[in-house]
Amino acid sequence: MVSKSNPIAAVAGVAVGVFAGLGIAAAVVVGLGLRFRWPPVLDGLRRFSRDRINPGQLATAGQPGAYAAAIEHRGRVTGTPYRTPVVVRVVPAGFVVSLTYGTRADWVRNVLAAGSTVLVHEGVTHDGLVPEVVAIDRSGPWLRAGERRLLGWFGIESVLVLRPQLLD
Repeated sequence: MVSKSNPIAAVAGVAVGVFAGLGIAAAVVVGLGLRFRWPPVLDGLRRFSRDRINPGQLATAGQPGAYAAAIEHRGRVTGTPYRTPVVVRVVPAGFVVSLTYGTRADWVRNVLAAGSTVLVHEGVTHDGLVPEVVAIDRSGPWLRAGERRLLGWFGIESVLVLRPQLLD
């Protein structure tokens, strides 16, 4: 009901309600899109991260105390060098990265095609790490049960394990 005493406040209240509803609807679509691996949602989020979030993360990625490490790789076709911020878990085998967008992300495809990568974590450069995609249900040695359930709820099917290269 529109207030006769202050119609501007009434319209503003309706506008806030509409925007709040749209925000909630967007959050539901994103959550369900992740959960059920809907390509338009995954691709949109991946592009948004690449274009909007990653540039800010790269300012500190790999430095001591930073939220993200930096994975260094080269384009499969162009050979262009790239740095991508990733959240890693340190494990006895090396490092584990959750593949939020699956193995379709360009950086994952670049690292797998190269067969090795460089990771800068906590100010230390780890060269020659060998990547391996591991299904969530086989990630027991590296992830706790609660972590596997949470990743599974969001539809994340695999992790990338980065292990030091064994010397002959």
